[in-house]
Amino acid sequence: HEKYTNAIYYSNGINQNFKILPFKNSNNKKCVYIGALEDWFDWELINNTFEKLSKDGYTLDIYGFSNNDISKLIKTNNIKFKGSIDNTKVQSILTKYDIGIIPFKVTDLIEYVNPIKLYEYLASGLKVISINWKELKYINPNCTILSTRDDFQNNLVLLNNQEYSLNSISQMQDVLKLKEYNSIFDNVMSQIEK
Repeated sequence: HEKYTNAIYYSNGINQNFKILPFKNSNNKKCVYIGALEDWFDWELINNTFEKLSKDGYTLDIYGFSNNDISKLIKTNNIKFKGSIDNTKVQSILTKYDIGIIPFKVTDLIEYVNPIKLYEYLASGLKVISINWKELKYINPNCTILSTRDDFQNNLVLLNNQEYSLNSISQMQDVLKLKEYNSIFDNVMSQIEK
């Protein structure tokens, strides 16, 4: 955006395995992460957050692939590693949860990531909390809290207790419709035809 100001920008989107589901305004404290478990995943943040929230009933289930022994990285009983899943099953699993988390370490690589998981979480009706980084500030996702590491635990509790208005939910669902790959490709084709 900064270097190529005249370029047309297209973000990631929601693939055909997802439908835009009704947004949940629940507060059941069931959190989920689905995605790669690479060096950018902040284990220290997750362990500290969920250890402190364990007595309040918060849980985190993690799905994804890793070359590491995940059992050695999890330090609290309310975090469970569920292993890898096929992409066609992601949405059916996400609907069992209330909050999707994106706990990344902010690096040069992450600063410009436009995470598919954000759209997948929102399309599945989840509230989302993410570490704040440049690209997320740019897209300004509704029904999402962008947090610092220091405030992640408090913001997770705040998000869980937050009730979104019907208008806010409706606006988010309109944005998600534009994030379906068919809509993105239609937009690309219309630009090419000009």
